[in-house]
Amino acid sequence: TNDADGLAAFILDTRCSIALPLVVRHTLAVLGPDWSLYFYHGPRNERCVKEALSDVRGVAFVNIGVDFVDDAAYNTIMKSNKMVWHPLQQDGVGKLLVFQADSIVLHGNITEFLEWDYVSFI
Repeated sequence: TNDADGLAAFILDTRCSIALPLVVRHTLAVLGPDWSLYFYHGPRNERCVKEALSDVRGVAFVNIGVDFVDDAAYNTIMKSNKMVWHPLQQDGVGKLLVFQADSIVLHGNITEFLEWDYVSFI
């Protein structure tokens, strides 16, 4: 059992896109102030994402050390206890919302879904 009750949003993206900070800001605004953000990025887009989100509080930036992530690499990273899950657990994160640059959270009332270990939307 995980007694952690921290709430965090998580995005892994190695691109520098004008839409990326807009999606991140929207997601955090809809989720509310109780949510922190973990942004996993590459060396090439590090400066871009840190500058674009410099005024957003509660962001943990993590450089994954590669500039391109295909589907296989994304899956490997997401399954990594050392890179992803242990650090989140150490930070007290009990619930994680994984989102991507092409997703949008429509409303912040996701409390009803927090009882589940895994929920997926397409």
